[in-house]
Formats: sequence, C-alpha cells, structure tokens
Amino acid sequence: MIQNRIGMRGLRLVLGLGKCSEYYGKRFISSGKAQFNEETQSLDSLLKELSKNKEKNLKANKSSVQAGQNEGRLDQNSADKDKIPLNKNIGNNIVVKRILHCYFKKNNTFLTLTSVLKDPDFLKKNPEMSYNDKMLYFLNLPERVNMSLSTGQLGFRKAARGEYEAAFQVCSRMFQMMRDNNLLDVDLEVVLKEFGKGRNAFQAALFGKEGNHVRAKVVRLSDDTKLKFGGCRARRPRRL
Repeated sequence: MIQNRIGMRGLRLVLGLGKCSEYYGKRFISSGKAQFNEETQSLDSLLKELSKNKEKNLKANKSSVQAGQNEGRLDQNSADKDKIPLNKNIGNNIVVKRILHCYFKKNNTFLTLTSVLKDPDFLKKNPEMSYNDKMLYFLNLPERVNMSLSTGQLGFRKAARGEYEAAFQVCSRMFQMMRDNNLLDVDLEVVLKEFGKGRNAFQAALFGKEGNHVRAKVVRLSDDTKLKFGGCRARRPRRL
C-alpha cells in the first residue's frame, strides 16, 4: 500500500508538472511567434530600403561615369591643344637653370633632367611672409621633371645594365635628347650620386665629343652621395 501511495503521488506530481510545462510552452511559443513576425517585418522593411538605395546609387554612378567620360574627353582635347614644349615656361614661372641628376648604382644608371622654376612676382604676391620664409623659397625653388633615362630603356637587360658600355650609351643619348629638345638654353648643374661603373662612363661622355655642346653650359658640379656615420652594421663586402 505504501509503495502504491508513493507511486500515485509521483504520478500526480509528474502530471502536474506536465500540465504546467505544456501551458508555459504554449505561451512561450506564442510569444516567440510574435517576436519572429515583428523581426521579419523589420527585415523586410530594411531590405526594401536597401533595394531603393541600391537603385539610387546605381543611377548616380551611371550619371557620374558619363560625366567623367565627357570631362575626360574634354581634358584630352584640351591637353592635345595646350601641349607645352619642354623648354617653355609654365604660367608666370621662369626657368632659372636645369639640373641633371645622375644616379650610378652598381647594377644600373639613371639620368633625370629637371628645370628649376621661379615666380618673379613671388614677393608681390606674398608681402606678409616673413624674411625666413622668403629665403627658404628662394633657396629651395621647385623643380619640374623634363625627361629621364635608364639603361633598361635602351634595351640592356639583367647584368648588362650595370656595365660601362650601357652607362656610356645612356649618357650620350641623354646629351643628344637635350640638344634636340633645345634644353641647353640656360645654365646646367650636374649632381652625381654613388660610385657605380656608370660614373666613369659619364665623365668620359661629358669630356668627349658626345658632350661638346653640354660641357659649355655646366656651371656647377656637385656630389650627393650619402656618407655613413654610425648606424647599423653594414653588410659584409662581397668577395669574388
């Protein structure tokens, strides 16, 4: 009898808990369905807004691309009409001198010709500038690149780019281009950098028949090689 009583009590408890869980489960499911419906509605509205924004952006992009293409065509036409020769002044700026930057690496040679520009009305346009700022402007005048040349542009490849012959041909070609484009109308400054094989080739070309017209215009020769002072330990020298 005791076991039967305990069993009946347990059954009652289990049935009671089952009814409670069923009630609360139905309530939870109904609340979950409501939340799910609200979230789906909000997602649908967000998707609609995104699709509208996408359509607007696509239309704006198409119009901007068309405008850019028209502007590009106009710019190309104007650029073709307003091509400035290399030896002409730009705006109010005057070419004071030209600088030939020579970079002689161990595996290549680079030559770059630039024009130093000066605005003659700079002091009138900037009367409020301090004396130091005016001096800095005249000490560091802006430069414009006219042309550049390297051994690779002449057809030399790989190890041949660092040889003496390649550097000599680059120097002679640069001197010829300067003469053909009338870039020897003002004084010329030569700036040397590093100590590759091209350095000796440049000197030979400048003092030879290739540099007859250029040599008369050189007013200054300087060296821009960096000197190491302290710092990290260098690579070991290569030994053959």
